[in-house]
Amino acid sequence: MKKWEDISRDCLQAAVLLRDKHPRSSISRAYYAAFSAVVWLWWRQQGRPGPGLRETPSHREMPKLVEQLLLKQGKKISRECRRDMLRLYLDRLTADYQTQRGKSCNPNDAGNALRVAAYIMRSCGVLS
Repeated sequence: MKKWEDISRDCLQAAVLLRDKHPRSSISRAYYAAFSAVVWLWWRQQGRPGPGLRETPSHREMPKLVEQLLLKQGKKISRECRRDMLRLYLDRLTADYQTQRGKSCNPNDAGNALRVAAYIMRSCGVLS
């Protein structure tokens, strides 16, 4: 079974590979790279959820959760990471669900998502 930090890194690598030819998929993978990094940090701080409990928090909780987890570690960038996680989440929703409404995603959007995801991953301790 893969660990959350491995899943996070794997998603980031996939996002890099997809950036130019499949920017929508790249944005989605970048979000999941950050999501997995936050789950990894959550498990480190809280312990693994017990039987019958959700293994991950909800996607809507992620921005607030990353801020709380980083605050516990005394990291002053917690508010910035909250804002960035929300932006990634909204970008993923656009990439996955709103392209039919005329919204498009391009390689620049994917590159921005990659930078934000890597920043959150470093902040959580998944990347050095």
